[in-house]
Amino acid sequence: MPTRDPEKLREKRKRYWAARPGLRAELKRIARANPLTWAGTALISLRDRCRRTNTLCTITIQDIQLPEKCPVLGTQFILGVPYHPYGPTIDRLNPAFGYTPGNVTVISRKANCIKSDCTNAEEILKVGRWLQEKLQNTKSLD
Repeated sequence: MPTRDPEKLREKRKRYWAARPGLRAELKRIARANPLTWAGTALISLRDRCRRTNTLCTITIQDIQLPEKCPVLGTQFILGVPYHPYGPTIDRLNPAFGYTPGNVTVISRKANCIKSDCTNAEEILKVGRWLQEKLQNTKSLD
């Protein structure tokens, strides 16, 4: 079998995608919107990010379980819309251990932001209690 020139293959791929503007983005959107392919797509992106940031990543696709709803907020996941607040994200339970089996879960982007912006679990509880109190006070004014 003749060996193919990698440079020619690169040029051929470049011409292929240049002749089809928007196709790559549409294919990615379709893959992200499908619950069956979401985990694979997310894992590829995660491994690439971990390689760039030198973060431990030993999980496989079997370690990523996409639930029906966000386990933190109880909201339905929105698939196929990049950076949607209710889109699923792979979260580390303990960031010190990296992305390892047993240390990852899938939660919504909104829940992940709330969790990552706060360094102390007690602070999250304080904000939650404060908000609950404010909402109860607002209801009593009605």
